[in-house]
Order: sequence, then structure tokens, then C-alpha cells
Amino acid sequence: RFSTVVCFHNENMSASQAMNTALPHVNGEYLMWADADDLLSADNVAKKVQYLEQHPELVMVRSNGIQIDLNTGAQTELAKEDDKRTQWIFDKLMFSQTYCHCGCYMVRSESFFSCYPEKRITVSRQGQNMQMQLPPASLSECGYIDEFLYTYKIHSTNHSRSFVTYPQQVARANGFEEMQLKVIANCRCDIEEWAQKIKNYWSGVRDNLRREYAIIVRNKMLSEKKAKG
Repeated sequence: RFSTVVCFHNENMSASQAMNTALPHVNGEYLMWADADDLLSADNVAKKVQYLEQHPELVMVRSNGIQIDLNTGAQTELAKEDDKRTQWIFDKLMFSQTYCHCGCYMVRSESFFSCYPEKRITVSRQGQNMQMQLPPASLSECGYIDEFLYTYKIHSTNHSRSFVTYPQQVARANGFEEMQLKVIANCRCDIEEWAQKIKNYWSGVRDNLRREYAIIVRNKMLSEKKAKG
């Protein structure tokens, strides 16, 4: 039934490493990727292909989506009001000012591989979405389809939710900074300018983490002192 589907089985690989296993085999006009346990609507692919065919000036398109918390059942719309239009999103993706949920996005393969001629993305413990989205986002505006075509599930094992301690959060910030500094080499941008922006941003994130941690430690000490009378 699915004669054009090719499966690769690899054990103990990061998401970005798994992506690098598949990318050399991509030969279609459009490229999408999704997390293993999330849901794409039946018309997700068709509607994005149709949109890009109608907008040849754009390199990528994204749809709206729903985020479901499996613990509480709460559902949240992924796109904010300012997201619901065709726009440049390179800087917003870089600095976490818009949603990057992978199943919402589709890119033109030719444009994507013009950024990655070796068909390999930067390997990082911080996943693969930024490596996949930032380079094409530097080439053109991103189109938008105002329909819920993707469902993202939140559960306790989500990679992005496993960094809970202060050292883990700092290590995650360092990992994102390192990855972004490498990825901009594959983007159409002023590398020196953006490298400084990235360093400034993650320096601010680490400063905020230190302040938050200091408050937590202080409150814990006050609580223990009060308990001892």
C-alpha cells in the first residue's frame, strides 16, 4: 500500500542524528518532519503543498495546531494572534518568540538543501527543529494556514520538559547557544551580527536563571530557619 515509504531502524540516536540518517534519501519537492507520537490531520500535507504551489515566492509554510496536556487534558492553540499571517519569522524562531512545533511546518526541499548541500544538519542534544527551520526561514517569509492541522502531546517524557534543575537548565541554554552559533553558518544572514545577538540573548537567559535560583535558595534557607524557630 505504501510502496514509496522507506523506513530506517537505528537505536539510541538523538533526533538530529536520526534526521541525518533520513535527509540523504529525500527526493521529493517538499519536506516535512514530525515527532513520533504527535498527530497530523489527514489533509495536513495536501493543504501545505497546495499553499506552496499557490505561493511560489515562499520557501516555507506553517499551520496552526493544538497542544494537549495528557496529564490535565487542557488544550491550547499553538498560534498567537500575531503568528496568524505571512511574515518573516527567522528572528522569532531564533529567540523563542513563536511556535516551532515541527508538524506545523513544510519547506521546499530545493531551498532547504541549498542551505544544507551536504544533506546534514548540526547534531545537538537540543533536538532538530531549529536546525531544520532557521535556514529556510532566513530565505523568505513564512506562509500561514489558519487551520488546526497538527496535534502536539505534552507528557512527562517530553525532551524539552526534562530540564528541571538549575544545572540542567544552564546546560540546556549553553547547548542551544552552541547549536545556534553553528546553524547560522547555513543561514542567509550576517553571521558576525547574529553571533553577537545569540550570545547576548543566551547571556540574558543565564542571568535570569541565576536570579531565579538565588531566590529559590534564599526562600529555602528562610523557610528552614523559620522551621527551626
